Amino acid sequence: MAPHWTRPPVPAAVDRGRLLVADLGDDSAATLAHLARRCGWRPTVRAVTALRDTDLRAADLHDTAHRPDDPDLTSPRSGTSPAHGAGGRAPDGLGVTRPAGTVLLGPGPGHPDDPGSEGVRRFVREALRAGCEVRGVELGFQVLARVLGLPVVPRRTAGGPRVVEVFGVRSTLVLRNRFAVTGPVPAGVETWLDEATGEVLALRAPQVAGVQFRPEAILAKGGADVLDALLRPPPA
Repeated sequence: MAPHWTRPPVPAAVDRGRLLVADLGDDSAATLAHLARRCGWRPTVRAVTALRDTDLRAADLHDTAHRPDDPDLTSPRSGTSPAHGAGGRAPDGLGVTRPAGTVLLGPGPGHPDDPGSEGVRRFVREALRAGCEVRGVELGFQVLARVLGLPVVPRRTAGGPRVVEVFGVRSTLVLRNRFAVTGPVPAGVETWLDEATGEVLALRAPQVAGVQFRPEAILAKGGADVLDALLRPPPA
């Protein structure tokens, strides 16, 4: 099992600020928020329905002062997926980290080109225009890949646990999603590939980064370090 689930948490030495975790219809959004907190972030989870049916402007993605009564983790789940979401206004003051914010798109069901995911893609584009750093895990990663212009196709094989290196961190991963990100890779996008299949396991571009696998998983040894590297801005 991954040590981030078997060892007591160590208090983070640095407050990395607020993190908006977008729940795309999977319970692991809350698990990612828990792991992000261990990495020094102050996460808030918002259901996808609160994001996809509202035109989020730069004013909605401002940094807010941390108050003792701020909810570090809230997840108003509606039980809907990106493809079957219902209406709902985003809460006022979605506070994310300085200077313009960090957003983490979590896993979820479906394909990033599903009609119901258009609101998520629009949210990503607006967050990028607002100057936010946007990160993605599994479906969230695939949404970012489509925004950048990479194809997402059915995965040929599932494969078992194996050790890979992304962002300079070695981790054990298990690929369980039905879809895979492939090439060709646009200019300006750095990728980490599965040597056996050529599938893109991770990518980084200006303001954007993501991983195909779940760093919060029970078997993801090194997953906490992968998430930490994923959420941080790249070295200058």
